[in-house]
Amino acid sequence: MQKISLNDFVRLSSKETNKICQVSLGDLVRLKVKNDARKEIIGIVIQLFDDKMCLIGSKRRQEWWSRYVNCEILTYNKST
Repeated sequence: MQKISLNDFVRLSSKETNKICQVSLGDLVRLKVKNDARKEIIGIVIQLFDDKMCLIGSKRRQEWWSRYVNCEILTYNKST
């Protein structure tokens, strides 16, 4: 079982939109979030579940996010 931070837990429990972010493993995505000090987060999807996803971003940091956020797919993973 993987440990997550308190910040990850808050992001997983919040639901900003009713529309789920339709992403696949390996996609490069931009999240536009309201409840974060950062205006946008850019990362690669490395783990994916029904209602949550894990992104790897700058400085190789992993962050868990709810899939119910405003997202934009910058580059699709063409290998799958």
